[in-house]
This record gives sequence, structure tokens and C-alpha cells, in this order.
Amino acid sequence: MATDKLKSEIAKYNKFEIVEDQEFNQLIKGIDIEDNKQNIINFARDRNIQNILFCKFRENDVTFNDLNLTQEFYVANRRIAFQIDLIDTSTGDKRFTFEDNIVQMRRQNGKTFYQILEQEFDRVLGRMAEKIDEKFLLKAKVITQENDKIILNKGFNDGIKEGMIFTYKKQEKNPNSFVVTKDSYLRVVSVSENRSELILISGSNPDKDTELTETKNDPQIEGTVSKLGTSIFENSVEINLGSDKGIKVGQIFKVVEKVSYKDSKTGRNYTIADKERGLIFITDTETKTASARIIRGRSEIKNGMKIVEYDKSYLEPLIKVALYGYQPMLPSLSARSILRLSTGYEDLRYKYYFDYGVNTTITKVQTVTNPPGQKENYRVMIEGINGSIGYKFNIIPEYIDVSPLLQVGFGLNDPTNQTIALDITPKGSIIFSYNRFSLWLEGGYSAKFLIRPESTAPNSSGFIYGGGLSVNF
Repeated sequence: MATDKLKSEIAKYNKFEIVEDQEFNQLIKGIDIEDNKQNIINFARDRNIQNILFCKFRENDVTFNDLNLTQEFYVANRRIAFQIDLIDTSTGDKRFTFEDNIVQMRRQNGKTFYQILEQEFDRVLGRMAEKIDEKFLLKAKVITQENDKIILNKGFNDGIKEGMIFTYKKQEKNPNSFVVTKDSYLRVVSVSENRSELILISGSNPDKDTELTETKNDPQIEGTVSKLGTSIFENSVEINLGSDKGIKVGQIFKVVEKVSYKDSKTGRNYTIADKERGLIFITDTETKTASARIIRGRSEIKNGMKIVEYDKSYLEPLIKVALYGYQPMLPSLSARSILRLSTGYEDLRYKYYFDYGVNTTITKVQTVTNPPGQKENYRVMIEGINGSIGYKFNIIPEYIDVSPLLQVGFGLNDPTNQTIALDITPKGSIIFSYNRFSLWLEGGYSAKFLIRPESTAPNSSGFIYGGGLSVNF
């Protein structure tokens, strides 16, 4: 089992081809590996195996004395120490060594020792495979630049594949005239036998003879807004990045602007941060450019502003408070007010939103008083729970939307008879937005389907209308 897990972890990184050799397996079966290490290395070399892993495990029980002074010792923990060496069969030298320990209680959180051991073993082997991967990261040198592509002196014979990311560091001055070290990232787009073509993702192009190193980091793509619509009804921009830089439909970018301040004593301007001005959603890509829909910040986005990948979830939380009037179709049932509190999410990419909440009904009731008479008062009670889903259509981008939505829930058919009903409410909304705040005006029809009917309980389906306020976070 340990051998299979080790092979599985190493295979993830595509640094080595794992060779299955039955004759080799028969040779090492039942022999003392440590005493025959050199013979095993020689046999592997003769069979054109370039590297071999030696794994050594040592297990010890950690004991303690019984506090009742019975002089009996009990196993409290078990310690497993292991060492893994990667040997180059051509020289016999160690290319890599990894050592670690597992010390675990015999029982922990309801798990047996062997369950804990398997869990810890997976963790340690994963860490070892990562260390091997870091140790053998590919390196290559820039030999020339052809148009917008960087050419390296290595290809698929050296293990380079399409999609790999390479990086290098370069010192340059920032706007405040301080020297800083910046990471630049390039992606492999074409590979031949002994050379590779890369394109710049972020940073600056390397000079000739610069050494690039493979990286597992996912680089942040940066670009600029190159074209902006002029009409208030135009809700799209063009950016200077395209499919050759890995841009795909569905990505979200934030548009940022550098914020500066002026030192009153020295008179110098200092750039201190990138301030978010808006969000855009990629809708179409060309080789060198891409089109995007503005999600937020239509009035603040300007040509030349920097864009960076949006590093947050595209599902944005929202809270909504709404007050509705409710008019049943049956004249025997009185109108009432409904306060709805809900929370949910809005999909920034495709303008869908969904929320779930609770309705509290405020009903006017008449009671008989003593001495005889009638008195009006109000009763407040939870009417039901529900959820809704909708879609926004832009009328004036970022400011006015219309939205059909469907609300479904369970609750009271009518507070006076307290029968339970399934409530299906199609509604329409006009939404006035500013920044993260939205004002909703809504109207629709609530169809009630009795679940626990009674002979005296009339159906209270009716019209609902009102409005509310929502906030996105």
C-alpha cells in the first residue's frame, strides 16, 4: 500500500516516468535492501533505469509507566521515522533526501492508530512529492525573441510541455523611484524537440541569456483597458489581452487605479495602492484583445486603467429587506402587510441572483372589548419561509435593471385560519442601483396551494406589491 501511494504522489508532477519491471521486483523481493543497495543500483542501471528511490522505515513504541506503580509499561504513542533517498544509478550519488517522522496516539478523535497512520502517511508523502518537484524544477535560457514570443533553448526532450509557466526576477524602479524586485511570468505555447516558444503573461520580457525557472504558482494576469464605450447605454470595454495570453470567456477582472498622495514637506508624489474602480466580465476573445461587459463601475472606468484578475468569488453575498402589501382575491379576507428579510448571492458573471428568507406578516385584527365593543390592533407573526431566483436585464447599465423572478416557499395560507400552503409567487422588479446598494420595486401574484386544508379555510391567493432595499458585500 505504501509503495502504491508513493508512486501515485510522484506521478502527479510528471517529473519521472515510473517503470514497472517484474524482473526487478523479483530480484529485490525478500532480500535485505540495505545490505544489497549497490547490487540493486547496478541492476537498475543495466536495465536503463536512471533513478531509483530507497525508502527506509523505522518503527518504535513510546511507553510510559503505570501511575499505580504496578511496574507495567503501556504503549502510549507510536513513532515511525522514515528516510527516502533518490539515487542516480549512473553515479550512485544521492540526488535528493527526505526525512520525516510520524508520532501519533494510539487513538485520536475516535480513529484507530492505523487510520491515523494512513492519514498522516498520505500527508507526509504528499509533502515529499512536492519537495521532489521543487528540487527538479526545469530551468532554461532565453536564446532570442521572435515577434512577441520568447524562445528557450529546451523543448520536449527536456520535459517542457505546453501550458507550463516559467518565471524570472528583475529589479526595476517603481513610480516612487525605489528599486524593487518584480516577478515576471511566461506561458509555454509551443514546444518542439529542443526549443520552446513562450508568451508574456505579466511583468516584462526577459533579455537574451536570462535563465527562466519553472513555477507552480498561478500568476496574476495584468493588462489595461484599451477602449471604452462613450454612450451611457454602452456597457462594454475592450482590453489589450487576448487568447494568446490565456484569456477565456467567463473570467472576471477588476479595474484598478493607482492612488497617490503628495508629501507636504518634500513636495514628492508617492503611489501607495491600487484602488478598485470597477469589475468587468470577459464575453468574447480575439488573439490579441478581448471584449468585456462592465459589471460595476461604469462611471469610474477610464481608458488606460490597469486590470488584474479578480481573486474573490464570483458569487457576491447580498442582504435584502422588503415591505409588501398583500391583497387576497377573496373579499372576505383582509389585506395585510408583509416584511421579508432575506440573504443570498448574486452571480457577477451572468446576472443571476438567488436568496432565501422569512416572511413576517403584520395583520390588522378586531377584538371584542369589555364593556362590549370592538377594538382594532395589529398582530405580528412569522408567515413562512421561502426562496427566490431571478435574472437582471440591463436598461441603463449599472443604474437601472428589470428582473423577472420566481419565489417559492411554505407558510400560512392566511394568518386568521393558520392552514399551511405551498406559495408560488411569480414577480417582476424594477431595480435602481448605485454602487453596492439597490432599490427594488416589485409586484406579482401569490398562488397558494393548500397542504393541510380545512373545510372553513378559503384559499388566500392574491396580489403582492411593494419594494425593498438590498446591499451587496
